[in-house]
Amino acid sequence: MGLVILSDTDHEFLDSFEKVLQNEPEMEIARIEGPSSAADAALEQDAFVVVYGPSAGQDASFAAAERVAATVGQNTANLLISRTVDTALLRAAMRSGFHDAVAIEGAKYGDLATVVKEAYEVVASSRTALGATPETK
Repeated sequence: MGLVILSDTDHEFLDSFEKVLQNEPEMEIARIEGPSSAADAALEQDAFVVVYGPSAGQDASFAAAERVAATVGQNTANLLISRTVDTALLRAAMRSGFHDAVAIEGAKYGDLATVVKEAYEVVASSRTALGATPETK
């Protein structure tokens, strides 16, 4: 089982999103307020995915994602969920170490959960290929 960290200040968003993700039995879900604290937890607990929500603060989320990406590379996927996503934001997110940036506007929680699941699967298969699964640590 791999850890997925959700970071946002909007508890309604977190409640709804966590409820959808709980349908994924291979994922352990943790909620951590503040992007910096989420990054700390991701590095300490070897998270598979860190999701920075739309109320987490964009500058703080970018800084946290950069730190995670610089430390563990592709062993943890950073995902940005923003109110809207345009080309400039997507480019900046990719340069900062995000796996993906998705817009919450017009999206359903199931659609967002699919993005998390896909990132989780990429990290899990990469770790398996490298022999770094949680069971072998």
